[in-house]
Amino acid sequence: MRVLVLGAGGFIGSAIVDRLIESGHCPVLGGRDPKVLSARWPGWPTLAFDFERECSVAEWVQRLEGVDAVVTAVGIIRERHADEFVAVHERGPRALYAACAQKGGMAIVHISALGADAEAASAYHRTKRDLDAYLSTLPLPWTILQPSLVFGPEGASSQLFLMLATSPLIVLPAGGPQPVQPVHRDDVVSAVLGALSQPRGCGRLAVVGGRCMPMAEYLLTLRRGMGYRRGWVWRAPVALVRIGSRLGIGGGVADRDTLAMLERGSCADAGPMARLIGRTPRAPDAFLDGKDAAQARRAAVLGWAIPFARWTLAALWIATGIVSAWFYPREESLALLARTGLTGGVAVGALYGASVLDLALGFGVLWKVTRGASYVAQLALMLGYTAIISVCLPEYWLHPYGPVTKNLPIFALTVLLWQLDTRPAKPGATRQQ
Repeated sequence: MRVLVLGAGGFIGSAIVDRLIESGHCPVLGGRDPKVLSARWPGWPTLAFDFERECSVAEWVQRLEGVDAVVTAVGIIRERHADEFVAVHERGPRALYAACAQKGGMAIVHISALGADAEAASAYHRTKRDLDAYLSTLPLPWTILQPSLVFGPEGASSQLFLMLATSPLIVLPAGGPQPVQPVHRDDVVSAVLGALSQPRGCGRLAVVGGRCMPMAEYLLTLRRGMGYRRGWVWRAPVALVRIGSRLGIGGGVADRDTLAMLERGSCADAGPMARLIGRTPRAPDAFLDGKDAAQARRAAVLGWAIPFARWTLAALWIATGIVSAWFYPREESLALLARTGLTGGVAVGALYGASVLDLALGFGVLWKVTRGASYVAQLALMLGYTAIISVCLPEYWLHPYGPVTKNLPIFALTVLLWQLDTRPAKPGATRQQ
């Protein structure tokens, strides 16, 4: 079967392509950048598309020549600009499906979302619901798969949940009673392949795991899967979280629409899903095992440890600049500078110039554009300070408070952040599912 996979480079779409190839099908790789897709899957046909750009039904009819089925795994969780949800979730796919109906005899598997129904409140769910309603009217063998939370170690939402699960204190709105029914990406892909094998399609189907559970239990289950024994959950006041979400403070589960979707819940009967894939969906306690668990744990810890270390390092430089300029006795600072050979106006300029430099380096770490340069400058400055102190004030190496020896772990931390916190984005990164 020749299957057009739209969103082939995304989290779900890429797994669908791999399974189609393993099963002997011929996937056509649809995405914004065909070069990236060809680099990952050499030799397979590609198709450039972007639902945000207008494409007529007639144009889609031409593009669908020779295609037996269409799988759409395209979606965004947040808008970058107005009308993006409508373009990506509704207007673009509508033209595609109208072309499928015009050609006739073509199977469609559309990946929607659980909650895209009459009670949908968020723009994310409403636009998916409207497209689902349109697709269900077409005279084609269609399947609308509506997943709950989809787990995969490299998925953006999964990485957020893994990061929360590994944090020393798991902070959740109201302690995390929100009901979820997470499903593994492999099971979602199995549902797609199962739907493609049904000549008449499967209609609308909830794609969920085998058990509905509170969000807190889900995170604690992931925590155990990564080798942690215990976990503590803090009940963040819901009113405070809602205020923060309205102000745009805090991403992830604190995002306004995401919070509303979590509060509504994401559970359904798993029976139809189990019958389609021929087995019980994988349970959350089996999402991670062996090598995957170790890699997920490392990535999750780095997810919160790097920002924490970055802000801590920035605070150190900013505090040093403030203390040096305004709080530490000026006479004592000038006396130390005199021992290095700086006196008078030169010493005063060096004192306040160094304070300004410390402040600049601290704030430079917090701004992504200057972060890499700030790390390099910090390393050079620490080496310079250490050399001067070693020559002019060598007794500070033996000081019980370790004012110089503490530079060693700070230097090591800065090198680590320089390497881990300034990595370029992965080639071909996409916002598609």
